[in-house]
Amino acid sequence: KENCDGGLDIVFALDYSPSMLLPIQDLQNTFSSVVSNVAGQPAAGNIYRIGISTVDESVGIQNSPPYGACTSYTQLSSNAKRSSVTQNSNTIFFTSWEDYSDDNRATASAQLLKLANGASGQVGGCVQMGEGGSNSPDPTDQLIGQVILGNLHGAWRGGTVQKVIVVMTDALPAGDDDFFDATDVAYLSQLSTAALAAGILVYVVGDGVNGTYTPPGGGAVQYPWRDFATATNGSWSLNDSSASIVALINTACGVNP
Repeated sequence: KENCDGGLDIVFALDYSPSMLLPIQDLQNTFSSVVSNVAGQPAAGNIYRIGISTVDESVGIQNSPPYGACTSYTQLSSNAKRSSVTQNSNTIFFTSWEDYSDDNRATASAQLLKLANGASGQVGGCVQMGEGGSNSPDPTDQLIGQVILGNLHGAWRGGTVQKVIVVMTDALPAGDDDFFDATDVAYLSQLSTAALAAGILVYVVGDGVNGTYTPPGGGAVQYPWRDFATATNGSWSLNDSSASIVALINTACGVNP
């Protein structure tokens, strides 16, 4: 019996800072293979649900993100459009572009194609990339918190449903102060504990998995995203291609293609 026979809830949590333009466009161009794989995982009669979310950080206290006037954004529910002010007075925007609904690969694919359009010129042409804050880390960990602890896409199902988050990022997590330090190590530990308790597997892909952290005073070099994913019983990959993501989903579902 495969792990996803009873159903699959899967979230694609995307770092939406400017440097992620090309990885997101690559995902858009090949997403059909990913959602086809997702749709084929549950046994007959059971369902899958897909969520798609982004996070970006604008400098200063802002009322809306750079794409805030786009119809694709304004028509989302208020629950799907969240924000928080950081300790250094920047604004983080969390957006659920696709909430959970039954067997929703068509709408999920359509929503993904609306992203990155400030440069890609795909359907819509409005939802440009978000900003990346004041420093290189990005608040992708805060997005994961919204997904796991805040039900950004709706409530996770229980029972025999497999639960997965695929995180795509090219940077260390920024927490709520635009820096990575011991506080962020502790928050990732909190998130991994919550994921384990809920039975959520997290897979992190992209250049961010090569980001390192050395604790104050020395000690072994840490790879925060790798350690976090492994702690949830998920895994990580530098390769963020759709083929790599499909392979990770197969692993989560216990499938040997």
